[in-house]
Amino acid sequence: MKIVVSIVAAMLTYNICFGQEANPAPQAQPQTSSPQVQTQQTEKKEIKKAEHKVMKKEPKIKIEKFVGIVDSVDVASSTIKVKNINKKDDVKTFVLGSDVKIKIDGKEGKLDGIKPESHIILKYEGKIEEAKVKEINVQSKKEHKAVKKEHKAEKKEMKKEANQPSQTPATPNQPKTN
Repeated sequence: MKIVVSIVAAMLTYNICFGQEANPAPQAQPQTSSPQVQTQQTEKKEIKKAEHKVMKKEPKIKIEKFVGIVDSVDVASSTIKVKNINKKDDVKTFVLGSDVKIKIDGKEGKLDGIKPESHIILKYEGKIEEAKVKEINVQSKKEHKAVKKEHKAEKKEMKKEANQPSQTPATPNQPKTN
């Protein structure tokens, strides 16, 4: 009998310390919201689902690049003719909108600052025939040549370093001491 009482007492203390109490306090029940609040919540969920479906259906806009040399610039009609850098006889005409970002030699510029024979990179949306130009990066001919020269010089220097065998400093002959 003592064993049974001690087991029950141990279980009771264990439950009180680590588990459930003998008389647990009543827990608050979550309040149910009014029907009006529930309908508002379901409407919000439906709107989010509809927006998500629309976003999935919209095609992602792909930005394309056209690299070339400026043939001519017409400021009055906001157009620019560019020779394809890969195909010299291929010349494309781009109509520019008012929201085009123009950078000339790394600085903000305007259409009238673009000179013929400059190196150019056009970033556009859509097909090339009806391209919507977003950004233009221009590198003037002088600047482009300077960058090329600098790049060639770096390559030559790297080749020289790679071709030179590693030399260990020779130690001079030391006289023998007795």
